[in-house]
Amino acid sequence: MEKRKKFRKLLEKKKKEKREEEEEELKKLKREADVRKYINRKRGKKIYKENNIKEWRKYFKELLAALKWIKIKHSRTLVL
Repeated sequence: MEKRKKFRKLLEKKKKEKREEEEEELKKLKREADVRKYINRKRGKKIYKENNIKEWRKYFKELLAALKWIKIKHSRTLVL
C-alpha cells in the first residue's frame, strides 16, 4: 500500500512539474502566433492518441470475434 501511495505522489509531482514547465514556456512566448503553434502541437498529440485508441479497439474486437468463432467451431466438433 505504501508503494502505491509513493507512486501516486511521484506521479502527481511529475504532473505538477510538467504543468509548471509548460506555463513557463508559454510565458516566454511573446507573439500570438507562437502561442497558437504551441497549442496546436499539443492538440496534435491528443488526436494521435485518440486514433491509436480507436485502432486498438478495432483490433481487440476483431480478435474477440475470431476467438468466439474458434470456440463455436470447437464446440460443434466436440458435440458431434
